[in-house]
Amino acid sequence: MGLELLWRGRTHYSMGLAGGLCAMLMYLLFSRVRMPFWAAYLCGAAIISAIELGFGLLFNVRLGMNVWDYSAVPLNFMGQVCLPFALLWGLFGIIMWGVVKVLA
Repeated sequence: MGLELLWRGRTHYSMGLAGGLCAMLMYLLFSRVRMPFWAAYLCGAAIISAIELGFGLLFNVRLGMNVWDYSAVPLNFMGQVCLPFALLWGLFGIIMWGVVKVLA
């Protein structure tokens, strides 16, 4: 939520739920499976994008809350996820991978 506040100047409670779920899933994965940093990048991008898609379909499409809209971003899917942000999410995967390596 903090990153979204810095980026857009606003956030939504669903971002806290999504971020917590992403962090929990990556912690569970990275603490149990040894992998190189490039695999952590791909896993982070996939996990965060999948959670973002699920939350987007629920909060934006189903509930009509319009929390975010990637429709104007190239290579988007239903305006809920897009390749440029998926590539950015991979960096968070590497960060989480590094944190888990220190903690676990």
